Amino acid sequence: MPYSVVSSLRVPDPQNFIEVFNSKIRSSLEANGATSVSFRQIILGGEMAGTLQQSLTFNEIDDAVNALAVASPLVPAFVAETGATVIGRSMAHTRAERGVTQGAYGSMLMSRGLPVDDATYQANADLFWSKMSSGINGQRFGVVIAGAERTGAVAAISWTDSLSSLQNVSDAMFASADVQEVLMAQQVTMISKVYIRTLDS
Repeated sequence: MPYSVVSSLRVPDPQNFIEVFNSKIRSSLEANGATSVSFRQIILGGEMAGTLQQSLTFNEIDDAVNALAVASPLVPAFVAETGATVIGRSMAHTRAERGVTQGAYGSMLMSRGLPVDDATYQANADLFWSKMSSGINGQRFGVVIAGAERTGAVAAISWTDSLSSLQNVSDAMFASADVQEVLMAQQVTMISKVYIRTLDS
C-alpha cells in the first residue's frame, strides 16, 4: 500500500500557501511520482492547533525521496514568498483503508501497541470501521516509519462531514467490550488526537 510524506508547517495564510504551491511546485512532484496531494489544517490539537498538514502520497519510498530532491531547489523561494515555517516532515506506510477517505473534517488519533501481522491489522480495521462507519465517511490506518520519536506509532485518520457524529461513534466504539478486549490484548496506548479540516484534496 502507498506511503505518505506528511509535512507540518506554520503559515500566515494557508490558502495563499496552497495556491502558490499548486502553481509552482505541485507539477514537479506529480511528474516524479506523487499520486495525490492534500492539505489539512489542525483546528483543535494542543500546541499543533493552526498548523497546516501537507500530505503527499507515493507508491514507493524511493519515488518520494527522488521527488523531494527534484523539488528542493524550488523550496527556498517558495518559503520566502509564502512565509512558511517547516516544523517537521515524516513518512507513514498505509496498512488499511475503509470507506471513502474524503470529508470536510476529520480526526487523527496516534497510538502505540504491540506489532501485529497483516491479518490482525485488517481484522482490527474491520472492527473499528464496523463501529464507526455510521458517523464517518472513511478511515485510513498507517504506521509511522520515519518520524523521529513517533516512529512505530499508528495513525488512524477518520474523515467526516460532522465532528459531532465522529466523536459520538468514537465514544461508543471505545466503550464497546470487543474493542476494549483488542486494545488490552495488543497493549494499545493513546498518544494524541487532533481535529482537522480539509482545505484541499
